[in-house]
Amino acid sequence: MKNAICLFYSKELKHDCVSEYRFLQTRRFRFDYCLPSIMVAIEIEGGVFTNGRHTRGVGFMNDMEKYNLATSMGWRIFRTVPGREASVVPLILELLKI
Repeated sequence: MKNAICLFYSKELKHDCVSEYRFLQTRRFRFDYCLPSIMVAIEIEGGVFTNGRHTRGVGFMNDMEKYNLATSMGWRIFRTVPGREASVVPLILELLKI
């Protein structure tokens, strides 16, 4: 069953959303949410104000490796924080116009 955020993205962006999508079988990297049919990923960066994993050294470096690898494969990655998931929707819709 899809969670509320994935259902929101599917409805707003008119593409099927998948959560915890493993984009490369040889690595454990997963996207928080993605629209595989158009190779768009949405990453929710938690802990930005509480010294969470995404903002500490090793976690930050692992995220950079993941994002760079995904970008080199053709994925477009949009990043946001909890509570602001809707903020990337207009940017993705603009991308889809191209």
